[in-house]
Amino acid sequence: MCEQVQVRHVASLVDADRFGEALSEAERRWSRLAPAGTQGRRILADSLRHVQHAYASAEQRAVALRAGRIAALAIDALEISPEGARSDQEAATWAVTLTELSGCLATEGHRGEGARVAARAATMWRRLCAARPTLTKHLTESLINQGECLRLSGQYVEAASVFAEAAATVRDAPGGGRGSRTALGKERDPAPAHSPEPRAQLARLLDRQALCAEQAGAWTPR
Repeated sequence: MCEQVQVRHVASLVDADRFGEALSEAERRWSRLAPAGTQGRRILADSLRHVQHAYASAEQRAVALRAGRIAALAIDALEISPEGARSDQEAATWAVTLTELSGCLATEGHRGEGARVAARAATMWRRLCAARPTLTKHLTESLINQGECLRLSGQYVEAASVFAEAAATVRDAPGGGRGSRTALGKERDPAPAHSPEPRAQLARLLDRQALCAEQAGAWTPR
């Protein structure tokens, strides 16, 4: 009961836009271990998602990733629980949280962790996209973050493969739409299907793939 009260206190701080206090309270209690109860995990994941997004939108990504890491802990525990996500909407919310976290990790130089988080988000998006192809823009964003982290870590072969998948999702997806922030740049503006924006993004991804393939061929282990 005490833990539920503490989780709801964090949520109330977020509702009051007191994000710094909410983050401090969450870090003090759950920096390494998610709450025990399923409901508490859901509340914490949702609350810290909002904190992460607020700081990421303000370009304070070092703070955003602190919130995102706690949200990810709660999501980890929820994913492996018997109940799992209650709906595709909830699963999509988790995937959005992890996609944004991976972008923050990439920007702040946590490349290995960023690649792993982005891969988790991509796994979620692949399942969701099977039923709703319009969500492929989110899959692309998580793949971009994963590929960029791998590239910056010197894992050029793996990065080339990930960028190739990202290019394929853009090539095959319905055009346009707004996505979350990625490691390669700011949010994309909405674009209709006839817009050149998807073609420009496809060209950038193919260039990234080619660059990684070239670096993989030129790189030899010491």
